[in-house]
Amino acid sequence: MFSRPAILLDVDGPLNPFMAKPTRRPPGYTTHRIRPYGFFRPLRVWLDPSHGPWLLSLAAAAGADLVWATTWEHEANEFIGPRIGLPELEWIDFGGRGADHRDGHHGKVPAITEWAGTRPIAWLDDDFQPRDQE
Repeated sequence: MFSRPAILLDVDGPLNPFMAKPTRRPPGYTTHRIRPYGFFRPLRVWLDPSHGPWLLSLAAAAGADLVWATTWEHEANEFIGPRIGLPELEWIDFGGRGADHRDGHHGKVPAITEWAGTRPIAWLDDDFQPRDQE
C-alpha cells in the first residue's frame, strides 16, 4: 500500500524567478523584500499570487500533499506561503545543505529520498543535476 503522493516545491527558480534580470519582473509577479533569519539585508523575491491557488488545485486533483522541498525550509511557511495563498505546509529538513551538489547529484536527493521512502512524489525544482535520474 502506497502513502499519499506528495508534490515537492522548491522556491527559488520554480516560484521565485530569481535569475531573471532585475529590471525584468515577469508579468503577474509582485516584488517582496524578505529578510530570512540570519540575513543582514533583505532579498528581492518575485512571487505570483496565482501560484498558490493553482498548486492547491493541482494537489487536490492529484490527491497529493504539497510539501516544501526548499533551502528556505520552515521559513517558506512564514515568508513564501502566505504571499501566494498557501497554508502552512510540511517541509523537508536539509540540515542547511540542500544546495550542495555531490557526485553529480542534486544536494537535496539524500534528504528527499529518506523523507519519501516509497511515497510517490512529483518534485518541482530548477537545479537537477546530470545523475539525478539514477
